[in-house]
Amino acid sequence: MAATEHRERGHHPLSPSNYPKWELCALFKNRGGTSEAAERGTQRHEVFEKNVEERNKGLGYDKEGNKS
Repeated sequence: MAATEHRERGHHPLSPSNYPKWELCALFKNRGGTSEAAERGTQRHEVFEKNVEERNKGLGYDKEGNKS
């Protein structure tokens, strides 16, 4: 399975990052697009994901979580 960069993947329409906004307004709709905060979050997500993959590889797991 080919790896897809986080920023190239689609964003889930019910993203947990929107929960605080729904708490204030149940009809909130995300406008889409990006922002500085979203870009920082994406960068952090990619670093975290890479570190988890490297850790799992060191423990003998593949990207799908199967023990090698």
